[in-house]
Amino acid sequence: MQRDDIDLLRQHFMLTSALRYTPAVWVIAGFLALTVWPSSTGRWVLGWPLLIVLCYQARHVWLRPSLDLEVLTAKPDVWRRRFWISTVGCGLVVGAGPWWVFPGLSESGQMFVTLILLCWLAGSMASIGHDPRVFMQYAMACAAGIGLGWLHTGGPYIWPVLGMLPLYVVVITGFSKGIAAVVDESLRIRLVNRDMVRALQVAKTEAEDANSAKSRFLAVASHDLRQPLHALSLLNGLLGRNQSPERTREISDQMSRSLQTLDHLFGTLLDFSKLEASTVEAQMRWVHLPELLELVANEFRMAASAKGLALDWRSPPVDVHTDPDLLERVLRNLLENALKFTERGGIRMDVHAQETGAPGDMVIVVSDSGQGMPANLHQDVFKEYFQAAGSKAHAGLGLGLAIVKRLTAILHMDVQLHDNRPQGSRFELHVPASMVREGDSHSAPIPLETPFQLSLEGLAVLCVDDDPSSLAALVNLVSDWGCTVIAAQSPED
Repeated sequence: MQRDDIDLLRQHFMLTSALRYTPAVWVIAGFLALTVWPSSTGRWVLGWPLLIVLCYQARHVWLRPSLDLEVLTAKPDVWRRRFWISTVGCGLVVGAGPWWVFPGLSESGQMFVTLILLCWLAGSMASIGHDPRVFMQYAMACAAGIGLGWLHTGGPYIWPVLGMLPLYVVVITGFSKGIAAVVDESLRIRLVNRDMVRALQVAKTEAEDANSAKSRFLAVASHDLRQPLHALSLLNGLLGRNQSPERTREISDQMSRSLQTLDHLFGTLLDFSKLEASTVEAQMRWVHLPELLELVANEFRMAASAKGLALDWRSPPVDVHTDPDLLERVLRNLLENALKFTERGGIRMDVHAQETGAPGDMVIVVSDSGQGMPANLHQDVFKEYFQAAGSKAHAGLGLGLAIVKRLTAILHMDVQLHDNRPQGSRFELHVPASMVREGDSHSAPIPLETPFQLSLEGLAVLCVDDDPSSLAALVNLVSDWGCTVIAAQSPED
């Protein structure tokens, strides 16, 4: 909430109030006419009430366009100046009346006109009291006119009236400041309520979108989750029959692939649930980027070769201040996505300076020569459970790029999707200059997983699991390794 918003709303409120009370001026001018006409020796005094009506009506016409908040917002200073000029001008017209009409009035008539004008001044706080500066000038113009009228005519009440007028102006100006404070507080509450309503509407929209997305996900993903389970049940039934060793090995390989698919699907769901629960925190440290890219590229090189795709990477010797595990997961998801939708050509990971942005900013690019993505879907691909029409044939839940979006936010990076000319998709990870430095030989190396051989023959192993099926499978596996197994379903057992 900005102070400018309060000032603008106060100005609009004041203009609206001032113009709303224009008809009341006609009524008060009528009272003045009824007062000065019978008591005055000349009918020309009626020109004063008529001039008041004309001035306030002209003020109304001059300020009326500002009731449109867009018009007021475009030029607030112009309308503030117009309001000040027209209000003080009308106050001078009102204040000029006593000098004009008092000589032709009796003392009771003069006192009655004074009373009407002072009541008018008190009532004007409802229309212009929200700006104490303008109201004080308006009140001084009216009070000065009354005082000059009494000085012009003299009389026994002149000094009490002249002594009372300054005090009256000070008192009602103080009231004006109190009204302005109340109006400011009301407008501040109004703005807070407006912001809260907007935030509530945004949260409601997001919740509805999330609920709708999850409903679509349950309708679509249930098929993807049931497919490997159905395949496993069929393959398990085949194992119950007499099969040759070669056929048994083939069935086992098929079951392994189905299990890998299930593990990938459920792993993606669990990873995304952690991100939604905000339980993932980045462990930032300096990492040599070429080592990380080589590690990820080596992991996918065999899968790329199986599809006849080239997988290359290129990076200058720079270090990045990041969480290597989370950044590795981001790159892994992008490479999986590229492999899924690329049938010919290749995939590249490139690191170079960002052409736009602050000096020193860097961009990590993962590009492919696949089918690409329509421009109108470039933002939708990062939404949860989103799957383009062409991706239905590929196993997945539509969460890979949503995970990328959330992980890059945790890593203080920005991810964008562009077309990769002449064909394919191009994902860019924008890294701020503050997170990049020249390559340092002392950067923490990326640990590489190296296979090793370890014999477990003859070891005694205690297996504890409260699920009987999982315990039985674990006992069979460890026994097959040549271990002596002790099984229990609880620490007490």
